[in-house]
Amino acid sequence: MRRARHERDAGKLGERPVRALRSERRDFCRMRAHRGAGRGPGLAAFSASANAQDAVRLAIVNIGHAAVDQPPASRARLPTIDWQRLERLKETQAVTDMSVDELWRFAIDEASVLGRKLR
Repeated sequence: MRRARHERDAGKLGERPVRALRSERRDFCRMRAHRGAGRGPGLAAFSASANAQDAVRLAIVNIGHAAVDQPPASRARLPTIDWQRLERLKETQAVTDMSVDELWRFAIDEASVLGRKLR
């Protein structure tokens, strides 16, 4: 049986089961929402959690794969997005090499801006 792309990538990012990474990603999203509201843990808690870091890495790889699949019309509609940079994020090695600070900055700052632009 052929495994989904995110399951293959999950195996490369710390050998944790996909279900555990999904749970960690949900927890991180909640933590991000609390942080945005002025409460909850921040970079220190994220730095201490390898599971949260791997979940964010997996989410970034998924964003990279989604960027590759965007048709030219979508890219033309959103010229302020650096599509080539997002495409490079599909490579697991590029995301694995990101420091904890870079992961945090992408998850907190860049992902929310991308989300607003893509709505």
